[in-house]
Amino acid sequence: MRPLPLLLAVFLLAGCSTLDALKSLVGLGGPAKTELESIRIVAAADANRNLPTRLDLVFVYDASLSAQLPKTGPQWFQQKAALLAAWPLKLEALALEIPPLSEATPTLPKNYGKAVAVLAYADYLAAAGQPVANLTPFANVLITLRPEAIAIAAAP
Repeated sequence: MRPLPLLLAVFLLAGCSTLDALKSLVGLGGPAKTELESIRIVAAADANRNLPTRLDLVFVYDASLSAQLPKTGPQWFQQKAALLAAWPLKLEALALEIPPLSEATPTLPKNYGKAVAVLAYADYLAAAGQPVANLTPFANVLITLRPEAIAIAAAP
């Protein structure tokens, strides 16, 4: 008996998800997609020194683009219009403004499940709050806006 046809039949009967996992394992499935399902944002009473915080959630649909994106919030907000215009099918930004002492659960974009990266850019006054946050590995993420920086954690 030939093991290869038998193995192929098993994978085909197991369904597409097994086949996708196998393709990914051997490097044929393309870049991994985000597992993100939900984002919850909580702003402390003194978040961003008591000022509303601009927060952009950026969905990246092309893996080669990730390395070219800004590394800080101020850089992102300065270049945002040009980046979105240059790559309208490769980038999508969900723009939010979160006041202190508030919560938000944004609705994710229609194609968010196809994103290869999901990034959060905050427009913080303090330098500690300015680095980009990578939300890609989370299924459910909690973003906490604090006085001087943001905190990222898996949400229950």
